[in-house]
Amino acid sequence: MTGSSSSDPSIIEGVAEEAPRRRFARRSALITDAKVGPGQDRLRREKQYAFLQFLRVPSLLLGAFFLVMHWYLAATIALAVSVPLPWIAVVLGNGRGQKRDERERMVYRPALARQQQQHYAQLERERTAELPASRTIDHDDTQ
Repeated sequence: MTGSSSSDPSIIEGVAEEAPRRRFARRSALITDAKVGPGQDRLRREKQYAFLQFLRVPSLLLGAFFLVMHWYLAATIALAVSVPLPWIAVVLGNGRGQKRDERERMVYRPALARQQQQHYAQLERERTAELPASRTIDHDDTQ
């Protein structure tokens, strides 16, 4: 060993060996593999939609300016660009976002639904306990 007074056999020339992986250890995702959250994806699509809808106004104004200047070809191009912009904005805004990774396990977790169902049942029991006792009146009952 060079320059090391440690007696640890896992350190060879100042480089530590990688620890063996445990059998059921959870793998860490690289930051480049991480997906964008649904909220962040929706915000990104909303910004794209707003930007494309905003671009329509300047292109219409630019087309009107070119028309006043008698530059008909430039006016036609500017106005032609403004026509499909709302459609493109809607298509991109309503996009599905990122595709689901097929390797990702789909797990059904009904714990929250069960908890809510128990909570509502408890509220219903409390509500019915507060009601006054009702008496059924039968038409044959002669009192």
